[in-house]
Amino acid sequence: MRDSNYLPVNTGQALSACERRAVGLLNQVLGGLAPSSKTLDQWFKEAWEFFRRKTPEDYSRAVSLWRRAAEAGHLESQYNLADCYAEGEGVTRNLALAVYWWGLAAQHNDADAQHALGACYFEGRGVTENPQRACELWHQAAQQDHTAAQCSLGSSFFYGKGVSLDCESAVLWWKKAADADFPQAQYRYGKCLLDGTGISPSAAHAVQWIERAAKAGHEEAQVQLGICFSTGRGVAKSSEQAVFWWEKASSEGNPNARCLLGLCYLRGDGVAIDTAKAEDLLFSAATLDHIEARFALGTGYWPDGGFKTDVDRAARLWQEAAAGGHIKAQYWLGVCYFVGQGLPVDKTLAVDYWVKAAEQGDVDARQALAGAYAAGEGVDQDLEKSFFWCRASSQSGDAQALLKLGLHYFSGLGVTRDKRTAVRCWQQAADQGNLDAKCALANCYRRGDGVAKDMSAALQLWSEAAQSGHTQAKNALAGSYLSGDGLGVDQQEAVALWAENAAQGDSAAQHNLGVCHFFGDGVPVNKIEAARWWQLAADQGHPDGLYWMGLCYLQGHGVPTDSIRGLSFLESAALLGVVVARDKIQGQQDT
Repeated sequence: MRDSNYLPVNTGQALSACERRAVGLLNQVLGGLAPSSKTLDQWFKEAWEFFRRKTPEDYSRAVSLWRRAAEAGHLESQYNLADCYAEGEGVTRNLALAVYWWGLAAQHNDADAQHALGACYFEGRGVTENPQRACELWHQAAQQDHTAAQCSLGSSFFYGKGVSLDCESAVLWWKKAADADFPQAQYRYGKCLLDGTGISPSAAHAVQWIERAAKAGHEEAQVQLGICFSTGRGVAKSSEQAVFWWEKASSEGNPNARCLLGLCYLRGDGVAIDTAKAEDLLFSAATLDHIEARFALGTGYWPDGGFKTDVDRAARLWQEAAAGGHIKAQYWLGVCYFVGQGLPVDKTLAVDYWVKAAEQGDVDARQALAGAYAAGEGVDQDLEKSFFWCRASSQSGDAQALLKLGLHYFSGLGVTRDKRTAVRCWQQAADQGNLDAKCALANCYRRGDGVAKDMSAALQLWSEAAQSGHTQAKNALAGSYLSGDGLGVDQQEAVALWAENAAQGDSAAQHNLGVCHFFGDGVPVNKIEAARWWQLAADQGHPDGLYWMGLCYLQGHGVPTDSIRGLSFLESAALLGVVVARDKIQGQQDT
């Protein structure tokens, strides 16, 4: 909408005395045929005064005057009348009539009208959609330094709508508008610098432009600036500054900012943890159809997610997010159906959701599918498909996926056995610090599977994993200390390592610690203590723990003699494949 400041300077001021007399004579001749320019300007001003009062009656009076002036060819009145029809102010909203009046003004090379008319053609509002015509109009306006038109034209080149896709041309037009302090263009130009699209990347330079737009109140620029501060991209990392900018955008109702800010309050990034505020922010973003907020809110309701656990609500939110194409929501919805939390168990449907996420590259979904096909849960067992999804999940370099791929190659699950390739997979995972991979690789070096036997390398890997608390590595290292394999014999160190694991409930360590106490390896002989540790191992179904407890009860080692209980333990051990347990049972029966 234009006010009276848009009226042109009185042309009479620029005419000579002779020219003014000629114009005066012409005006006298035409005066009875059409309103004078002075009259049209007066109508325009009076209309503007009515419009500023913002009442229905005054809007109508303004439209009446602008229509009279517009019909007489008054350019500014034509533009304002079009605005009134577009917004339904003083008249019934009619986009076709808005297009008509903007069209008349655009014919006189009015840049504002060309831009507005271009938007109508681009979106098909009040006229048949015609992006090519829109770009022609925007180009005309852009050449008159109309910043909004320059920005719109840049977007057309960027997305290839109405013109051929040309990111370099998009950057040029956005830069022109950005130099003229148009915030949207500053933001778009900054994004191109950040991503290296149509121009050489420069994160620091990008942040300068994005910050200018953010300071001008551009919400998406404020969100992006917060992301830059959060990640330290192009600027010193600062969670507090990220929160500052997201707070600004959030206060204007921006759903992206509310989602990001909610996650900050949930995790304590740049602010003190406030789960109530986090929940409110994520909920408000979710109600604005923000898919990521719905997923995050669901994650918050999942056990250990930060909010009061509500798996039913989590599942409903993930259903909504998954329907909107959220990949991670599809994966977690599959988990809900697979384990029966928040939704009834339906492993077939779980697999369907995992397939959707996996086909879009989700590593967790691909690993889940590999497991489902390996176990035949939700699908028919198919080790080749299990291998296919396991290999697919490893393509991103994910350490856990590489660990599992190594297991496929090592054991020949769905693929020809190839221990050398298994070693390579485990080495890649170990290089990323994966402790299970280090332990698996150490076992290969110990046995010479897929790699030259090297006990020193095995011990080094076990030591690294053990220092990080890896249970199996500590058990293996303890075994080496006990046997002296690659290390000097140190039974006390072996006992210390097994004791740490046993105290944490590891059944293998409990069994081994029982053996140490029974035979006096690294500790004094104490059969009561041995029986105690074997009982703990047996309680967890450890085969050798069951066998030794059977012997203890049969022979009264550390516990009262009880042949019935002893045979019961031996039978349990035999069912788990302990051959000597079967032999012992047979011997008891023979006597």
